[in-house]
Amino acid sequence: AIRYLEYGKKIKMVETMVTGIEIDTPEDLEKAKAAWK
Repeated sequence: AIRYLEYGKKIKMVETMVTGIEIDTPEDLEKAKAAWK
């Protein structure tokens, strides 16, 4: 989302009570992949 803002793009956000998985690093991605197996 931040990169979109850096390039002048508009984004919309919605508040939700659902917890998501943050993927900010390659290690986070590997953890997320393992969680989906």
